[in-house]
Amino acid sequence: MPNDQPFFERLSTLDQAFLATESESCPMHVGAVLVLDAKPLRTASGGVDFDAILAFIAGALHSEPRFTQRLHRLPVVGEHVWVDDPHFSLEYHVRHAALPQPGDERQLKRLAGRIFSQNLDRSRPLWEFWVVEGLEGDRFAMICKVHHCLTDGMGAVSILKSMVGTHARPERPRTPRPMPSDASLLRSSLARRMTSLDRVRLTVLRLRGAGEGAAQRSPLGGLIETLKKVVAPGPVTSLNPHQVGPHRRFDTLRMDLEELKEVKERLGGKLNDVVLTTVALGLGRFFRELGERPEDYAGFRALVPASVRGTDSGSARGNQVATLIATLPIAVCDPLEAYACVCDETRFLKTESNAVRGIQLLEDLDDALGLGAVSSAFVLAGKLRSFNTIVTNVPGPPVPVPLFGAPLLEIYGLVPLFAQQALGIALFSYAGQLHWGFNADWEHVGGLHLLVDGMRDAFADLLRAARAHPQA
Repeated sequence: MPNDQPFFERLSTLDQAFLATESESCPMHVGAVLVLDAKPLRTASGGVDFDAILAFIAGALHSEPRFTQRLHRLPVVGEHVWVDDPHFSLEYHVRHAALPQPGDERQLKRLAGRIFSQNLDRSRPLWEFWVVEGLEGDRFAMICKVHHCLTDGMGAVSILKSMVGTHARPERPRTPRPMPSDASLLRSSLARRMTSLDRVRLTVLRLRGAGEGAAQRSPLGGLIETLKKVVAPGPVTSLNPHQVGPHRRFDTLRMDLEELKEVKERLGGKLNDVVLTTVALGLGRFFRELGERPEDYAGFRALVPASVRGTDSGSARGNQVATLIATLPIAVCDPLEAYACVCDETRFLKTESNAVRGIQLLEDLDDALGLGAVSSAFVLAGKLRSFNTIVTNVPGPPVPVPLFGAPLLEIYGLVPLFAQQALGIALFSYAGQLHWGFNADWEHVGGLHLLVDGMRDAFADLLRAARAHPQA
């Protein structure tokens, strides 16, 4: 039965922030490069069965309704809402390409960089999947782009799960619901703000509760410390130009996940501490390779998103993350000393500083009052160089899975760049491997391969040091 009731859904304040931050040179989409075994989808002509992949995606759309919705901007207030797209075309969003001979990984990375450089069309649902044939070793690739206002890293995992399997689910009929009038949307927006007093009251009570303990341990204290970092710029490095350009380089790295876990077990701490230490040591190597002194970059900061998405959250919609800003010891050469520094920093951010709850506090207050504070903070952070790089780590399936009916072999993530931040690192664990995806500004990070090599060598040093260290 057709549904003729008008439909819309508001974007959260955090989702709105990713829209506000986007520019021509800084597209705000997350992404991934997936490498798959082509044999199960091989056609008689030798190509990949594109129609079979379309069928898989079509069958998954009912579980991810955002993929058939577009943005609509409200006049006056400037808010965005999701509405059904009456002109949705799956063939527009799923595209077909092929690598030239020999079809090696270098060519795939260059194609990924070009695709990731392009902004998504805001007049359509905000995603693209590129099926890329011709990859050597009887493989093919999928290059995926999804706007950050639609989902975060953990949400992207949920999207992938909807397409896992060896057989496509039946496509369900789709009847787009009409969009409400702008007048109706404006009335709804104003009514929401006027009826948000209870949320504001609860927020005020939380603020008052901050005085019950040490300020730095309260949500308010965590928020204040984070905002101090936002308005106090980090050091100027070669990775932090005045403005990044519109073109991207993309590179990858794989590590044995068990070896990272071994470091964690031998030295204590968390798996993300191993990752951040590797990043710190690798960046130190990289800067020295360029003839720069990491000692001159005291206070080098990484933005580290922390998921607050519940384990029972089956939806990929929206962003459910808090952002931590961690200082990395890039000038420290000794792996064990660097690891101890990172562990101290992350422990403070997650416990004593209460930064996660502080950021959530800002989001709650902003969502209730409609102040646009989160969006302003995002834009300000990009302009003020509040952080030097981004490092995000997303856990994926621990065992191999079939995707679109073909074995998924590798998956490399992509995190977007901000105005003065020319490098982003996205990590994705899958089937016993930790996959690194490096997104870099084309002009300002010409030696991206040097950085990748530096990360590999840095972890090797850390692993050797951990194995030589007496276990507690």
